[in-house]
Amino acid sequence: MQKTRLGISVGLLGAAIYFMGLFSGYLLAVLLAGYVLLFEENSWLRKNAVKAMSVMAVFSLLITVLNLVPNAIGFINDVVSIFGGSFYVAFLSNLISAAVAALKQKIIDNGYKLSTGFVGSCILNEVLAEFGENNLAYSLLLQTENPSWLYSVHQGATTIWERWNSYTKATGFGDVGMNSFNHYAYGAVQEWMYRHIAGIETTEQAPGFAHPILQPKPDTRSAEEIPAGQEKITWVRTSFASPVGLIESAWDMTDGFTYTCRVPVAATLHLPLIGNAETLVINGVAHKPDEFRLCPVGKGVTIELAPGAYTIEQK
Repeated sequence: MQKTRLGISVGLLGAAIYFMGLFSGYLLAVLLAGYVLLFEENSWLRKNAVKAMSVMAVFSLLITVLNLVPNAIGFINDVVSIFGGSFYVAFLSNLISAAVAALKQKIIDNGYKLSTGFVGSCILNEVLAEFGENNLAYSLLLQTENPSWLYSVHQGATTIWERWNSYTKATGFGDVGMNSFNHYAYGAVQEWMYRHIAGIETTEQAPGFAHPILQPKPDTRSAEEIPAGQEKITWVRTSFASPVGLIESAWDMTDGFTYTCRVPVAATLHLPLIGNAETLVINGVAHKPDEFRLCPVGKGVTIELAPGAYTIEQK
C-alpha cells in the first residue's frame, strides 16, 4: 500500500484523522488534516481529509444548535411568563394532545384491534384512561376479533395465553416453541380493570392502600362510539384483598347509576356524575352534588369516606 511522507500507509493516516476527530477532540484532527493538505500529494488521502473536516464541522454545528435549544425555550418561556403564560406548559400540552389524538385515530383505523406486543399491551389502556380516553379502552377490551383479549376467550381460553391465537377452533394449537397457556403479559390489562373500571387505587402519599382512592369510570360510550358487535358494560362488582383489608367497589347502570363500596379504612371517593344527576342518595340520605368538592378530573364530586359500607344512588 502507498506510504505517506510520515512512513505510514495512506489508509492508516486517513483513518487516524477520523478517529482523532471522534475520540481525541478536533485539534489533533485539524492538525493532521492540515498536514495532509499541505504536504501530501495522494488525492484519495486529501479528499478524505476534506471529508473528515466537513463531517466534524456539521457535527459541531448540530451540537451547537442542540445546546442552544434549551436556552431558546427557556428564553421564550421567560418572555411568555411576563404575560402570565407558560411556553413549557403550552408546548407540552399541545404535544401530548397531538400524540393522544394520533394514538386514538390509529386504534380506530385498526378496527379497535390490538397491534402491540407484551410491552405496549400492558400499558395501552392505562395510557388511554390517564388522558381521558377510557371509553376507547372499553372498546379495545371488548373487541372479539383477532388480535384482542376476548378473541382468546371466544376460542375457549380460561387463562391468559402467550399469544392471541395460541389455540384457535379453526387451526388448533399454535407453535409449541412459544405457546404458553398461562402467561402474565397480556393479563396486565386487569390492572386497568381494577384501577379504572372498578376504580380501586392507592397513592404514593399513602402506599399500601393506607388511604384508598375510589375512582370508578363506568362505560359511558354513546351508541356512535360503540363498535359493531359490542355492547356496553352495565354493571361491575369487584373486591380486592389489600394490606389494610378487603376493599369492595361496584356500580350498576341498568336503571340509573348506583355505586356501592366498602372500605376498611378512611378513603376518598371520586364519584362521576352520570347524566344530569341532581341528587345523591347516600345510605338513604339525600344530598345535593354541590355539597361536595368537584373532582380534580372529569365531571364528578369528591367524597371523603369513613370506614364502612356505602350505597350511593344518583337521581
